[in-house]
Amino acid sequence: MKKIPVVILFSLLLIGTASAYMVSVDAPTTLTKGDVLTANGTSNIPAGVRLDVALFSPYSGNQYQKNTVVIQPNGQFNTTFQTTDLLSGDYKVEVLENKEYPIGSSAVVRKVVTIVDRSGEATVTAPLSQAFNGSLLVSGTAKNLKAASILVTVAGQGSTIFGPQYILTDEKGAFQTLVPITAAGTYTLILADNAGTISQTAITVGNGTASVQTITASVNGTGSSAVTTMTTTANISSTVAATAPMTPATTQSSPLPWGLALLGVGLLALRRQ
Repeated sequence: MKKIPVVILFSLLLIGTASAYMVSVDAPTTLTKGDVLTANGTSNIPAGVRLDVALFSPYSGNQYQKNTVVIQPNGQFNTTFQTTDLLSGDYKVEVLENKEYPIGSSAVVRKVVTIVDRSGEATVTAPLSQAFNGSLLVSGTAKNLKAASILVTVAGQGSTIFGPQYILTDEKGAFQTLVPITAAGTYTLILADNAGTISQTAITVGNGTASVQTITASVNGTGSSAVTTMTTTANISSTVAATAPMTPATTQSSPLPWGLALLGVGLLALRRQ
């Protein structure tokens, strides 16, 4: 009789083991701030099942971001996290359990990733606000890349418009180039070296309007004035309006010298006498 409970217990253990699913997630151990954090995983959970993968803050332990993935037919899944706004420190990537598919105790559901901030290694000297003229000025200094090169990428309008391309640096680590652009907007300048991203900087290009200028000048030296107003916009168009008061010509007649006329009449009368 004692063998029956043992058999039942063993059967329950087998059932519990069979119902537990396996998950293994992987991510880089170290990542430079600004690089995309990619988490890859495999599981024997049925294809098409949704799982949540979260990134937790190292300071508060709070959830920083959560993405939903789908198990593919080959049992794999992946997702990405942006790190541009993250501080330096250790972050935790973790697969959250789906209650309908319990995960076994031997599963690897979390990975610690150290984010390293390298932004102090490079300084962007180009204006962060530029007027649109068909080119984006890119310039800066990389203190650890003197007389070497720096990898430059410019992203904007939803895609990469320049690079990645290496630009030469001088003896002080300075570099400069012009990137052709076709429209105003916000562009992201990404600087990197062989070890990864150094920094990402937003540069805004706008369609500015110049100030209105009023000029008063004399016309033909007569003392009359004309006011000229010129407004210049980003497409280098201008409107000029000039007005001057017109002075109509007038004719002035001299009054008749009545005294002289009366004298002439008197002389004629004396001659007739």
